[in-house]
Amino acid sequence: MIIIKDIPLVPLQKAVFALIKTGQDKPIYGSVSEKTPLPYMTIGAINFKNTGVKNAVIWNASMQIDIWAGNNDKEVVNSILNDISVLITAKGRDLEIEGYAVIDCDIDFVETFPEEMYGYHGVLTAIFKLQKK
Repeated sequence: MIIIKDIPLVPLQKAVFALIKTGQDKPIYGSVSEKTPLPYMTIGAINFKNTGVKNAVIWNASMQIDIWAGNNDKEVVNSILNDISVLITAKGRDLEIEGYAVIDCDIDFVETFPEEMYGYHGVLTAIFKLQKK
């Protein structure tokens, strides 16, 4: 049995946040107020599932990246989703995540839908396989 001492929540979030900031001109925030101008992105739910073996800590992580835009901004949401998809699939394996190596990453799924009060919303779920160094 291997003892799991840490979950790379914050290091993964920091690495993806930095990647998106370098490749997307729309802002990404850790938190927003009601007065934050649209469009913007936030990092949503992050899930971790331990898939390690006796001598290695391996996490399957899924991360939601939320895109928020105005009522008539489906094209803006689509464009941002396209950019994030390229960033994750082209550069995700090269992310520097403190204490971990990225074994694999991909896009799991994308969904878009109108929000009742806030305009149009897109969610891209990226998946990462991380191994403790």
